[in-house]
Amino acid sequence: MNRNRTLLAASLSLVLLTVVFSARGESAPQNAAPIHQELFDGKIVTVYMNDPVKGSGQVMQEVRLEKIGDRWMLLGTAVSTGQEGEWDDGLITGFSWEAVTAFYVFTQEQFDEKMEAARS
Repeated sequence: MNRNRTLLAASLSLVLLTVVFSARGESAPQNAAPIHQELFDGKIVTVYMNDPVKGSGQVMQEVRLEKIGDRWMLLGTAVSTGQEGEWDDGLITGFSWEAVTAFYVFTQEQFDEKMEAARS
């Protein structure tokens, strides 16, 4: 009887060790950037967040994705659209990538054309 208990305990220990070591051996999935940085290089980006109010997009340049802690952040320099009351032109601004619901990527020429059309 004692021998059976010893064999059972050894078998259970072996199974437990196998589970523990196989779980440790699995590599954590790589948390790559959600999109390629090249998409933003040299561009102007308008970003909209969860439940945006009409016209509440943030316009940025020098945009980059950066991981801060365990969250991806979209960082950039605020760009003036010429609207009255703008105060953030030239400031570094950032948003959680999880909060972004839409974004538009412009070349400088496209941005200037859209701004001109909006003022007309």
